[in-house]
Amino acid sequence: MLLKIILGELAPDSGEVKLGDKLSVAYFDPLHAQLDEEASLADTISQGADYIEVDGAKKDVLSYLGDFYFRRNAFSRR
Repeated sequence: MLLKIILGELAPDSGEVKLGDKLSVAYFDPLHAQLDEEASLADTISQGADYIEVDGAKKDVLSYLGDFYFRRNAFSRR
């Protein structure tokens, strides 16, 4: 519920929500409803492109996955 409030999908019951100026929220559906089970990890986050946009900057997909300590052998695994 908190994530939906942060994303603006739900209104808080009371008070107000103030988001930081540099807040960037990204997540995958924990139920995997939107994920293609045949796609690799790299393809899932980039729709097959070599680069993705992170905070307005172009970033290499493999480098981005490395930032989260994914091992290189997991990048193309299905």
